[in-house]
Amino acid sequence: MELQIAILKSMNIFYREGISPSFNDVYESVKDIIPTELTSAQFENNMIVLGYIYKKMPFGRLLMEKPEITFQRFFYLQTIIETRKKNKPNIYYIDQRIIDNSLRFQKPPSQSVEALLQSTNDTSVFLYIVSTTTRQVNGIFTNVLDHANVNKWINDVVLDALKPKSVVVVDSNFGHTISRKELTMYDTKADILKWLKENSIPCTSNMRKAELFELYKKTPKKDLNCNFSSILEAHGHRVIYLPTTLEDLNPTNFLWNFIRNKLQSQDPDKPRLTNCGGVTNLICELSEMMMPTITSTFPGLYKIKQMEKELFKLDAEIEESLDNVLRMHMDNKQCLPIKTEILEID
Repeated sequence: MELQIAILKSMNIFYREGISPSFNDVYESVKDIIPTELTSAQFENNMIVLGYIYKKMPFGRLLMEKPEITFQRFFYLQTIIETRKKNKPNIYYIDQRIIDNSLRFQKPPSQSVEALLQSTNDTSVFLYIVSTTTRQVNGIFTNVLDHANVNKWINDVVLDALKPKSVVVVDSNFGHTISRKELTMYDTKADILKWLKENSIPCTSNMRKAELFELYKKTPKKDLNCNFSSILEAHGHRVIYLPTTLEDLNPTNFLWNFIRNKLQSQDPDKPRLTNCGGVTNLICELSEMMMPTITSTFPGLYKIKQMEKELFKLDAEIEESLDNVLRMHMDNKQCLPIKTEILEID
């Protein structure tokens, strides 16, 4: 996240001077802001991943962040900052981690993790919700990460854990990691009928299986995020999505670093963990030690709050600087001054 902030600071400097920088210009500028071991090529790749592009303008090319990414960040930061200002805000984070013998506790890949879970008996997913204002973690370990299990967890566990009018933060790619069981003509009539009723599709048990399946085929399939969002919002809660470029603002990262450190500091004479079950049991044992870190004075959370405010302030400054650049050069119909040669980007 420090690199992202440094990039934004650098872009703001160039825009204030009316300059369209190249990727290398930003790289050299960022090195004056924070130390980095990245090469120029690696840095450029990072910027592209973060959403920076060369945009063709009437007056030339302009290096800028994709507006959709900027806007997503604005709405997230605006909501979370305003929520934190409230007296005793109820903020929760939904997260998921792969539990296996590697002890890396990584987030599932953006695609479905079902194949990963089926490939070995020693892998499971820990799906949980954590509060940054109470010592509370509620989760499940599962070997089948599908819509049915997630919705059951939301209804049976999450709703009971949430305080009234809570804000729930979810990673933007959360729904993409959950597998969806598609019905086929080989499924039973009862299964098809159940799906239609769960999705509020008008139908009756007197209809033939062919008719029911035709309704299923014609029904747009809901995204999981929309599905569980509607469940939570129907109970008075608000769901906001953490943009993929802001994953470092999720305090759960600090909690898993805590667990990794505890595992590494274990007595070397103790038996080594040999299966996922052993890892799972140990995580449960560590939960008592983990809870005291989830407080308003948790250093990691304080750092996140500061970065949220800094990003929000920077975005406002860049918006003004960029608009001034665009207005100035559109009015004058002159090319932007270019500090170094801009490479051709398709």
